Amino acid sequence: MKLNLIICCFLFFLLGCTSNNEKKDTLRNATIKKENLTHTLKVVGSKSFELDSMTSPRTACIQLVEAEKGKRLYYQNTNDNSIRVFDFETGKQVEKISYDREGENGVVLEAFHYHNDDSIFVYSRNKKAFLTDKEGKVKVSVKIGGKVYLDILTSNNQMVWNENKLFLIGTNFMNNYSPFISVSFDTQNIDSVATFKVSEDYKNGGWGMSPFGMFRSCYNYSTQNWIVSFPMDNFLYITDLKGNTKKVSAASNEFDSIIPPYQTANEGYQAEDATEKYFLSPSYQQVYQNPYTNYIFRYVNYAISKEDIASQDPIRSVTSEGAYIVLDANYNKVAEYRMPYNQYLGRVFFTSEGVYVAKVDTENEDKLTFDIFNVVEIEK
Repeated sequence: MKLNLIICCFLFFLLGCTSNNEKKDTLRNATIKKENLTHTLKVVGSKSFELDSMTSPRTACIQLVEAEKGKRLYYQNTNDNSIRVFDFETGKQVEKISYDREGENGVVLEAFHYHNDDSIFVYSRNKKAFLTDKEGKVKVSVKIGGKVYLDILTSNNQMVWNENKLFLIGTNFMNNYSPFISVSFDTQNIDSVATFKVSEDYKNGGWGMSPFGMFRSCYNYSTQNWIVSFPMDNFLYITDLKGNTKKVSAASNEFDSIIPPYQTANEGYQAEDATEKYFLSPSYQQVYQNPYTNYIFRYVNYAISKEDIASQDPIRSVTSEGAYIVLDANYNKVAEYRMPYNQYLGRVFFTSEGVYVAKVDTENEDKLTFDIFNVVEIEK
C-alpha cells in the first residue's frame, strides 16, 4: 500500500511537469503566432578564405570592399598588428597593411574602417584615432582621451566616415550622455553628438559592469540613418543624429523584458558577482542592416542557466545560446532564428547573395569559413 502511494505520487509529479511544459510550449507558440512571424533563416552556401600561420581565425573587425580589381575582404589580424586583404573570389590573401606599435604614432589595432586606399581609419588601444593609407603610413592622429570606451570599438561597423568626420561610439551611460562622438582630422576636434541621448531605461544606471553597457549601432548610407541598439532595451532607435529619432520594437519572444541586476551603477561596478549576473541575464548584442535587402539583423544572447554556470564547463558555463531577430524594411519583425549552439562567431558581412556569418572551426585554423544565410518564408 505504501509503495502504491509512492508510485501514485511520482506519477502525479510527472504529469504535473508534463502539464507545465506543455503550458510553457503553448504560451511560447501563442507568442510566436501573435507576432505572426513569417520568415526564418536558411543556409544557402558557404565561403572560405585561406589563412597563413600568423593570421588568427578569430577577428574583431572585417569589412567587404568593392574595389576596382573586384571585391576585397579586409581582415584585422591582431597577431601581427596588421590588416590582411583577401581577394573575395579566390579566397587568397593579396595584400597586407602593417602598423608599427612603437613611437609617437604607434598603432595597436583595436578597430578600423576602410574608406579608400588613401583613407583607412584606425582606432588604437592607446586611445587615439589615426588616418592612415594602404601602406600603413600614419597621416594624422587625434587623441580621443577618455571619451570612448575601448571595449565597444571591437567591430568596424561601429566606425563610420560621414560628412568629412569619423564617428565613434562610447558607452558612458551616466548623466544623460550621448554615446556618439565625431572626430575631425582637419581640425583635430572631438565633438559629442548631443542630438541623440542614451535610452531612458538607463537613467537609473543600475546595469553594472561594462557588458551591460555595450552600445551597438550600424549605419545605412542610403537612408543616412543610424540604427541604435542597447543591450537591455527591447527597442531599436532609428536616428539621423540631427534630432529625428524613431523607436521601433525589436524584442525577443523568449522573454518579456530585462531587469536591471543592481539598484545603482556604483553597486554594479563594485559587485563581485557582476560577471555571473551578466551571464544569467539575456542581452541584445550586434545590429546590422543588409544594404541589398534592408533587412535588419539584431543578435540576442539568451540567459545561461544557473546549472550551466555552476557546472564550470569551459563552454556551457560562459557561452550562451542566441538568435537573430530579423526586421524587414518597414521595421516589422519577421523572424527570430535560434543559431546552432557554439558554431558561429559574431562577425558578419553582406553581399547580394545574403548574410555571411563566420563559423567556429577549431579543426581547420588555416582557413576562415562563412556560412551564407538568406531570409526565406516559412513553408506552410
